[in-house]
Amino acid sequence: AKVKLDDSVHLGVWGAGGLGHYGIQLGKIAGARVTAIDLHPEKLDAARKLGADVALSAEAAATWFKESKNRVDVALVCATSVEGYRAAFAGLKKNGVMLVVGIPSQPLSWMAGDLIRLGARIVPSRVASRAELTELLRLASNGLVHSEIRTHPLDDINNVMERLAAGQIFGRS
Repeated sequence: AKVKLDDSVHLGVWGAGGLGHYGIQLGKIAGARVTAIDLHPEKLDAARKLGADVALSAEAAATWFKESKNRVDVALVCATSVEGYRAAFAGLKKNGVMLVVGIPSQPLSWMAGDLIRLGARIVPSRVASRAELTELLRLASNGLVHSEIRTHPLDDINNVMERLAAGQIFGRS
């Protein structure tokens, strides 16, 4: 595991669709307090249904995380925008951990002084280990993790890819 989640941890999930909807569920299973952040209201509604304690628009999150009591111990960034990464970094508590999952569309950068003052760790997540995948499958087979999967006809592939790129599809397609 990249980080330990339990009831003492506040997990923020930037990008509540796609991989983010798994992050929300796994965070809740571990007992963490979960805050979901997304640009799309329908994804925030889905995040609430999956158990997120708080679901915020990206705009509302900017104000929310200015209060230190709302900052997160762990920021799981599933969003692919540089803005999402900047917002997640701004939402971290001192000594927080940022998990890099979404592949950003542009290079990321932080000032070394900001990293040092915050004491942040940035942890990339390339793939899950065999043990992590086994545990995820066990949770799914026990009905604890749910996937939102939609199928589409092959001749609709271009439309689906455009909608995925625009963040208009929740879950996996």
